[in-house]
Amino acid sequence: KAENIESAIHYYTQALTVRTQEAFPENHVDTLMNKGIALTTAGRLHEALEDLRRLGSLYVLRVHN
Repeated sequence: KAENIESAIHYYTQALTVRTQEAFPENHVDTLMNKGIALTTAGRLHEALEDLRRLGSLYVLRVHN
């Protein structure tokens, strides 16, 4: 199971290079959230928190634009 979680984190990270905020805003947010969930499951809470902060920043930008 741990190997599958690490694979998921890797693939979510790779997907974020294509699903950028500018090109695919909704997909970017979904992918970033799913990566954060996988990081949390893997016990990598510091990294998950960084992604959560990025999500919060994206939300603020979207609301104010």
